[in-house]
Amino acid sequence: MHLASDQKDLLISQLKAEIFEIQQRDKDFLALRDQLHSIQSKYRHLQDEKVSLTALMRKPLRSSTFCPKGVGVLALRTGTRKFTVGDEV
Repeated sequence: MHLASDQKDLLISQLKAEIFEIQQRDKDFLALRDQLHSIQSKYRHLQDEKVSLTALMRKPLRSSTFCPKGVGVLALRTGTRKFTVGDEV
């Protein structure tokens, strides 16, 4: 099968365009893959953080902790200190 020179040039041009399009799709795919991995990593980090915080919130307070009417319970769990002099901790 002999193609005329013009037909060969047209076929070469079409194949070059197809190669370029495939390369662009490949770049887009790689960028989306990287974005997916980043989102998955952030998701796992937040899940781990949630588990840690949930465990901390469920952790029983020491029995020697004194706080009238439970005023300082939330403060202990959140890490802030809201006790006055004389409170037993």
